[in-house]
Amino acid sequence: MLSMASSCRAMEKFLPAIFIMSVLVGAGKFLMRSGDGATGSEGNTELGQNDNVPVFENSQPWKTVNLEAESLPADVLSKVQEISVVDGTKTIAGVTVYFKEVAVTGTAVPLLLLHGAAFSSQTWLAPPMGTIQLLAAAQHRVVAIDLPGFGKSQGPGQIAPKRTSLFLDDIIADFQLDRPVIVSPSMSGRFAIPYLKEHGDRLRGIVTVAPVGTEVYSAQEYQSIQTPALIVYGEKDHGLGTSSTKKLQNLPNGQVVELANARHPAYLDDPDRFHKLLYNFLRQIEARGV
Repeated sequence: MLSMASSCRAMEKFLPAIFIMSVLVGAGKFLMRSGDGATGSEGNTELGQNDNVPVFENSQPWKTVNLEAESLPADVLSKVQEISVVDGTKTIAGVTVYFKEVAVTGTAVPLLLLHGAAFSSQTWLAPPMGTIQLLAAAQHRVVAIDLPGFGKSQGPGQIAPKRTSLFLDDIIADFQLDRPVIVSPSMSGRFAIPYLKEHGDRLRGIVTVAPVGTEVYSAQEYQSIQTPALIVYGEKDHGLGTSSTKKLQNLPNGQVVELANARHPAYLDDPDRFHKLLYNFLRQIEARGV
């Protein structure tokens, strides 16, 4: 079981976003003017907030796209304190599941936040993170759960490996999450990694932070998965951080990012950069119409 950090530093204020790229009409015009030789057109024109997100066309765009191009906008940061998070329980697949949720209206991709063995859904709410509030302020529907046997959820602490993917599918269906992005640190990989392998087409993306369970699948099996992935690990995590990244780097649409001086729960050591990466990852998903 992971050790909880003895103390958490206060969350730093994010810098207001400074948009330096002019808004261009249509992705096709952007590509023609960029001079990079691309002739295709990508992006969801219905998402006006994403009209200026650069989309690079090459053999493996997710591995090279800049996921730190933009800071969180000032208007998003200003709404964080206004976000109301509700909590409750649901009986799903025979398990009483505790959850936190912010339901918003809009077309932004929804998110399902999981947690490591030493943590719970509360990790994504409390300082230094506040991830739930930040995502909701950016118009994303957010659901964070306590996995069975952890936090305030009842049920067995160990679900049979063959059932973890099915359980996660039940969670997604019960909360009516339409092709969400899953955030999966550490222990939660027992659920998220099999789901990615079996039902990657039901996700718009996955964000991993040194998840367990990656050793089950071969490099060739990971290479067959097309789901966009943000693969985060801490520089000081020489265990799961190293071993899981070695496997997940085989995802053709995955980008690996190391957080400097960070430990196993890397997001706790650098929440600002983690949120910036997550924000840009979601922006790219929306711009590409994944």
